Amino acid sequence: MVHVNKNSVIPKILPLLPVRDVVVFPYMVLPLIVGREKSQKALQEAMSGNHLIFLATQKKIQTEDPTSAEIYEIA
Repeated sequence: MVHVNKNSVIPKILPLLPVRDVVVFPYMVLPLIVGREKSQKALQEAMSGNHLIFLATQKKIQTEDPTSAEIYEIA
């Protein structure tokens, strides 16, 4: 677990929501249209737990079911 501050803890494993054609920064507010079934399940998992979800930008907008190689990495 990663401690963000003394009141918040981020687990090592979070539900993943690949997003298309947008880069999301911390504390940014924007509407997300969640249409893919896997994405809806990830969102439901987050909402039924600690309300945390990992957003990652996928490389190609057209890809319906991105693999880990089709999602941008962070270093």
